[in-house]
Amino acid sequence: MRKAKFSKEAIIAAGKTLQSQGSDVSPNAIKLELGGGNPTRIKKVWDEYVGTAESSDSGKSKLESRINPDNDLAFQIDIPVRRAAFEVETVFESLLHDLTDKIPEKLDDLVDVETSKLSFKVGELKSKLKFANEDLAQVKRYRAEEQRLLMEKTKENAELKDAVDHLTRQLKTLQEKQLG
Repeated sequence: MRKAKFSKEAIIAAGKTLQSQGSDVSPNAIKLELGGGNPTRIKKVWDEYVGTAESSDSGKSKLESRINPDNDLAFQIDIPVRRAAFEVETVFESLLHDLTDKIPEKLDDLVDVETSKLSFKVGELKSKLKFANEDLAQVKRYRAEEQRLLMEKTKENAELKDAVDHLTRQLKTLQEKQLG
């Protein structure tokens, strides 16, 4: 688990600053004051602080204790709306956190599957290459044998031509002797 970006003291100090300015103190307001942070953790830290600071109160926060029937209706509606908005934001942050945890895991799984497929393909290609190299070596041996036979036949052909030429000359010589 990663370390919190803001200490409890920083969260409480930001909440006190908001109180001293007369602003509403909410997890999102503290988050804005700090410039970041997890609203769920901020709410927990602030609620703990408020709970210990106002243990004599009946468990209501300062904001809740300020509401009375004399207050403006819009202000009374604002608190449940803010709470609902905070809960929605918390749910979305939780979903986002879950997704950011699961996406790398899913990507790793996909990479593993694709790597396995590619490894299999590489194995197939290496096997085909091995057989192709064996076939090429066999063709080269066959070609070398054919070239050797061609050279033998060429040599035989030359020897036969020389023999025919020699016999033709002898025949001419014999014919000249008989005629002459």
